[in-house]
Amino acid sequence: VFTIVFAVDVSIRIIFCGCDFWKQSLNIVDFLIVVIGLAALAAPMININASFIRMLRLVKVGRGLRALQNSPAVQSLQLLLKCIAASLHTLAWSLCVLVGIQCIAAMVIGVAMKDYLNDDDHDVETRRAIFRYYGTFTKTMMTMFEILFANWIPAARILIEHVSEWWALVFILYRCLVGFAVLNVVNAVFVQSTMKVAQQDQELLIAQKQRSNEANVKNLKALFSEIDKSGDGELSYEELMDVIEDPKMKLWMGALEIDTHDLQSLFKLLDDGDGNISTDEFLGGIGRLKGPAKALDVASLMVAVQRIDGKIEQLKAWETTTPQRMVTPLR
Repeated sequence: VFTIVFAVDVSIRIIFCGCDFWKQSLNIVDFLIVVIGLAALAAPMININASFIRMLRLVKVGRGLRALQNSPAVQSLQLLLKCIAASLHTLAWSLCVLVGIQCIAAMVIGVAMKDYLNDDDHDVETRRAIFRYYGTFTKTMMTMFEILFANWIPAARILIEHVSEWWALVFILYRCLVGFAVLNVVNAVFVQSTMKVAQQDQELLIAQKQRSNEANVKNLKALFSEIDKSGDGELSYEELMDVIEDPKMKLWMGALEIDTHDLQSLFKLLDDGDGNISTDEFLGGIGRLKGPAKALDVASLMVAVQRIDGKIEQLKAWETTTPQRMVTPLR
């Protein structure tokens, strides 16, 4: 089935693309995949590795999945994979720190248990049970990782009950310092690296901006339809003024960062002179007017003011240098 579908796909692309089809190397790969698959179907006696054909089909399917790369679900997967790849260095250093702490703790506990395990006055079964957890450096290391990440009660109880109750204080301090402090710091570092990747990924930022713009346009269209009581696709001055009397509409426009205190000025800014505001005028103008003034708007205003100041200074200079202005009398 896959071979037939791929053959139809390649045939259609060859018909419509013509010679341009052979200019891309990936298209040639697709053609070879189809030829090998058709050869295997036409001549079953040909000794072609079935696993090789399946791998080629997977490559073809993988190319088709590239069309889904703009999907929000696939973008989340891409972000996850990028964060995992970016956190590999952090993971390596975190493992080094944890292994170092565990080695130090294992050596300290192993040395402390040596005399107890070698003392024949203690019960043999008790020493065997302790040896099972702390008999060698390797066993002690595994026990320390178990205390840190798994069920730490049995490994701690055996020393508290048979050696000394002071070991309870040791294990509690170890769990608090390493289990809470160190691991939480490591988790915070991983979260920071993840946020850094998310903030610096250009494709993700573009996709988020695009989705934000689409959602904004959708909300503005819904607001326009709600204000347009006549349903003619244009807002009149009276329809916009009715927003003042509707608390729900004022809250809605406030949520969209649209100032409702001076709707008369807002109408004049959006209107192109025909007395009505169309959908395009509303969507295009409200995007510039919503929210506080942007840096670009402030900079443009400052440049315009400076130019006006320059014109005024030129007029003043012209008035001072011209002793007498020539005025032509009207006839």
